[in-house]
Amino acid sequence: MHALNLADIVAGAWQLFWGRRRVWFDLALIPLIWSMLLDMTLLPRPADMAALSGPDGSANPEAGAAAFGFLASALLYLVLSMMVWAMFASAWMRACLGGQPASARPPGLYWSSYDSGVLGAAVRLTLILFAGFAVVMLVLGPSLLGQGLNAGSAMSVAIVALFGVAPMLARSSLILPAASVGQPAAIVDSWRQSSGNALRLLVLLLSLVVVAYLVGFLVAIVLADILRGLFGTPLTIGPRLVLVLVVNLTSFAASAVILAALALCYRRLGGPRLRPVAAEQDDG
Repeated sequence: MHALNLADIVAGAWQLFWGRRRVWFDLALIPLIWSMLLDMTLLPRPADMAALSGPDGSANPEAGAAAFGFLASALLYLVLSMMVWAMFASAWMRACLGGQPASARPPGLYWSSYDSGVLGAAVRLTLILFAGFAVVMLVLGPSLLGQGLNAGSAMSVAIVALFGVAPMLARSSLILPAASVGQPAAIVDSWRQSSGNALRLLVLLLSLVVVAYLVGFLVAIVLADILRGLFGTPLTIGPRLVLVLVVNLTSFAASAVILAALALCYRRLGGPRLRPVAAEQDDG
């Protein structure tokens, strides 16, 4: 068993991201544009969720059409966002592992078999998360529905579910870098490969995800307050574009570090040695 050195993994992930920031930007540019378009057109707003319940938090009997529209928009946004993310994640993890590009064109303008593999892996991980969410809802659902479902209670349930299934997600996460280089990406293979490092993987990924979420949340809140102070509310198209751009850039950067850490874990736990992983100096 090869014991992962978490400090070494985090340092290596940051070195890959910062040392190859030009590569990262080139791979993220088109997916970033797609993500911004999705955020501007399909992302459900908090007001949409608020319309699903009455002023006292109880279910709104006249909100059937609004609920259908909200769920349809949220589902379409989720599917398309995962596809956009898969194109970036596939290309970026392959670059971290030393694999060849799937095409001469930048990701976001084509769809490759590697993207299909990463998307399939991401869907399986998402299903694990949803299964945990369903279990938590079975336990807490009656009391939540009695008090009225709102954004706060939904977020609480999501956080409880995330922490509940985090160990299983961590053990299964190596299917992502495996799929990015066309290797077998079965969950059982990930569990076998991560044997003896389950706790280390959990601590690593949970820490990186929590830090990424906090950084993204703070960036969004601070920038939104600044823009509201300058331009008032509701934000016009220009300030909204600035907000969406900065939030998505932060998200893609955080995702790149997390994916680089996963790629390093995969390689050090027996993944294919395509070539030595080393940061490249940025010409700019």
